[in-house]
Amino acid sequence: MRILRSCHWLSKPRIGRLKIVLLGVFTILLSFLHLLVLPQASSGYNEECLTPEWKRQILRTMVQNISRAFHKFNVRYWIDYGTLLGAYRINDILPYDHDADISFLFSSNPSRAFFALKKNGMHVNGLQARYGDVSLDFIRWKATNTTLGANREVILHKYYPPFVKDNFIIRNHHKLESIPFSWIAPTGKINFHGVDVAIPNDPEKVLSFRYPWTFGKIRLEFPYKWKCWVPCWLRKSNGC
Repeated sequence: MRILRSCHWLSKPRIGRLKIVLLGVFTILLSFLHLLVLPQASSGYNEECLTPEWKRQILRTMVQNISRAFHKFNVRYWIDYGTLLGAYRINDILPYDHDADISFLFSSNPSRAFFALKKNGMHVNGLQARYGDVSLDFIRWKATNTTLGANREVILHKYYPPFVKDNFIIRNHHKLESIPFSWIAPTGKINFHGVDVAIPNDPEKVLSFRYPWTFGKIRLEFPYKWKCWVPCWLRKSNGC
């Protein structure tokens, strides 16, 4: 009888109510991610699943031209995130990637490269490059000497100016993205549609860190846009 009384709280009605509560909590968390966090983390989250070919072509050209300018003016840069993943995996912009990503050291001075790019019709600042409605994000990194046990190592920390207002989840995520500088420098090169662009010297390690599940473990494509996962007839989007 004592055992039965101690397990009384696990009766079927209470288990049913517990399932409803857990389902409600899950729905709230999913809605929070879908409506607030993910759209702020990626401006392309609400776009169509596949990026139009004309837009991918502009992204290719932007990556090529910015790489040429950075190389010419000695900016220490490398392609990063989805752009690195696409270049490394298929030597192209990923079919569902809506923008491109190029990282560079905060200590570099890209002003002359930016000036040259502006002369060619690109709108450029320290955070982003734009050509029409197509954008490329710049990620700036600060190198800091850090003691790790008995060793000292140079760590790259993502830098954003104070006026960039991200929510607390995105800010904390930035802090978790710090990586050893030895993974990046000296940079290697990959031929990207006829142009040599800089990549980390250990792209496998960087990509496994950036995408621990989709690249590091199961190595499957995992589109981040929600429209890639919802049936076309249900969302009634363009092209459906």
